[in-house]
Amino acid sequence: MHSGVAFWLTAFVVIAEGSGGAAAADLPLVVHLASGRTFEGQIDAKTDDERLWLRTVRGGMMVERPIAWDAVRFADVGGETIASAQLRSRANTLKSDTPRRFTDPPPRPRPESTPGEPTAPRPTEREPMPPRIATLQVEATVANWDADVETDGISLTVLPIDTFGRAVPVEATLEVELIGEGPGSYETLRTFPVLARWTRALRADDFGPAGYVLPLEYQWYHPEFNLKLGQYGLVHVTLAVPGSGTFEATASATNLRPFSPLRDRWQQFNNQRFFPNERTGLGKVQVPQTTGL
Repeated sequence: MHSGVAFWLTAFVVIAEGSGGAAAADLPLVVHLASGRTFEGQIDAKTDDERLWLRTVRGGMMVERPIAWDAVRFADVGGETIASAQLRSRANTLKSDTPRRFTDPPPRPRPESTPGEPTAPRPTEREPMPPRIATLQVEATVANWDADVETDGISLTVLPIDTFGRAVPVEATLEVELIGEGPGSYETLRTFPVLARWTRALRADDFGPAGYVLPLEYQWYHPEFNLKLGQYGLVHVTLAVPGSGTFEATASATNLRPFSPLRDRWQQFNNQRFFPNERTGLGKVQVPQTTGL
């Protein structure tokens, strides 16, 4: 399980400075956002007055990330720090086309008309179509995002992959189920209850360097307090993408309790996971032991 993906690349830019010389060079381009996040990449040719499109390439995968200009604070270009407005004004000289291997196949040439034949009207230009999704990749791990010691839920990473193998942002609806294991043995029938369900709307602006990373808080059961639950779970994901269809994926063998031999021993003798000097979230120790678990 990896917690994130770091992309490193350089942007092909042309910069004219006080000396009046204009030169092409591979220079690092880093964009700093108002949220505190930073992204590296190349300014894509789709950049316009509304959005900055940042393109990153790693191996055979390309990620195109739309960023609203209002979210940009400043940028570093070849060791020079420039303000958002200055980057916006330079965008036309800094942006470059998508590498040919990632673009759609060129249209077939139309046969030339002979003299006297009527010429077919040219088709009107259409808005660019959103990327067509081909498959879905997901990863899940337990996570803690507050000040106490126990885990708080599932950190889910979602990567929509298009027909060219690129991880791309989408406007879609995500449904998630966490399936666990109830008590039992080899002689008795075990149960496999749904421990939580979540529904989230995915927006293109929320797409980050690792894809979509979603904190999903536990709902009806907390595995570190409800000790009748099994150690492992399965995360089932359904993604509905307009224009592409509905995609499903699972992240299996998700460990619902962080590995800790000492806590296992403490639980064996005291029927709880945490020591008296550890602070846990208020009310979480009162999770009801629902019938059947």
